Amino acid sequence: MTGLTNPIESQGSAWDDRVPFRVDYLAHGLRIRVAGGSPEVIDLARQELPPGQFELARDDLDVDRSYRIFASDEALAGFYLYTNNERSGPFHSLATTVERLESSIQIYVAEFAQPHLFLHAGVVQWLGMTIVLPGSSFAGKSTLTRALVNEGATYFSDEFAVLDVQGRVRPYARKLSHRSGPLGPTGRLNLDAHAPVQDESFVPPLIDVVALIRFQAESLWEAHRLTGGEAVLAMSEHMVAIRNRPAETLQMLVNVAEHADVYRCTRPDLDSALTWLRALAENRDPLSTMSMQVIQE
Repeated sequence: MTGLTNPIESQGSAWDDRVPFRVDYLAHGLRIRVAGGSPEVIDLARQELPPGQFELARDDLDVDRSYRIFASDEALAGFYLYTNNERSGPFHSLATTVERLESSIQIYVAEFAQPHLFLHAGVVQWLGMTIVLPGSSFAGKSTLTRALVNEGATYFSDEFAVLDVQGRVRPYARKLSHRSGPLGPTGRLNLDAHAPVQDESFVPPLIDVVALIRFQAESLWEAHRLTGGEAVLAMSEHMVAIRNRPAETLQMLVNVAEHADVYRCTRPDLDSALTWLRALAENRDPLSTMSMQVIQE
């Protein structure tokens, strides 16, 4: 597609007889074909892939990337996943193979989406605020996102903030993925019931608060408000397409920083972060580099 800096060439309609079941998955300007030797592959893909639109595969349309799932010819070997012509596996079950498929597609879409830009972050609306929680893996963003949903927040995403150039954020309500911790064992949660209804009246909101909150056990709560330049630099570290689309990305981050308050925080537990965010919503000034006990006074 025009404007994509995609290193992988389109695969067109070249398929062999072993993949009779096919579906096209459309997400953020990309067409991705998923195929396999049984309808179960397609059914699982429809259930597990990130938000997007499914269509019947058409041989007259080129695709940006293709995936095929095959059962191994070797006894007990499991399943192989082909990304274009590159094979990975074997994986011990079809469910595990589809999990790998979901991960690969998610990363691909985040990097090459058009026209949107993807920021690694949890996103919720809570107490009248649109809150974005950027963070790397193991930073605790999914745990905090789930805790906010438990408090009544509307769920946009636990993985990506999908942004347009104006800095408005769209839902990416995939199944929330969390590791074992204070909210339960490792697992995936379907939070569709807590996601916004995306009908004709839905308008992607501007961001009110960006909080780069890092979990650190046995620490004190700290929050530092960032300047515009500091905010852009801090958020850019979590932008997926920063190297492919630097000008667009930086302009979008400037727009976000002009509207939102951006903080860098350290939390020792979930309660400290929830208390601080609630104070923001209640128009109190929770900004402090001291402990949460001092803020609450």
